[in-house]
Amino acid sequence: RAGVNLRVGGSVTNLATGSIYSGYAGVYGAATGPAISVDNQGSVKGFRFGVVFRDGGDVTNAAGAKIASVADTAVYAAGRRFNTVTNAGAIAGYATGVFLGISGGSVVNSKGASISGGSKDGVLAWGAATVRNAGTIAGGTDAV
Repeated sequence: RAGVNLRVGGSVTNLATGSIYSGYAGVYGAATGPAISVDNQGSVKGFRFGVVFRDGGDVTNAAGAKIASVADTAVYAAGRRFNTVTNAGAIAGYATGVFLGISGGSVVNSKGASISGGSKDGVLAWGAATVRNAGTIAGGTDAV
């Protein structure tokens, strides 16, 4: 199901030489437990999702790092908790780059960084969200 599956919270640090891949999600955070933290300096890729949070968390994607999805959303952050995505690298989803659920959250995209959604949105939020962009955010239908 996942390259790294965190059932009750926790954190993942993927170093610059590291690669995490799975047929479903590169990193999966279950719907229970404390918020999850992902610090990616390498590559995280999943067929459906790169990173999934079912109940909130933080993603930091370093310069030169990549989070990707082959068939859906690169960073899918849902649940009752606030979500934070900080990107200095590349986040690319087949459909959506970053999805923030009803709890909303914040997205910071640094200079030289990119967030892209191929067929849908670069960033899609169903709750209150703040997006700060100094890089590139692009989507097939909407950027934000």
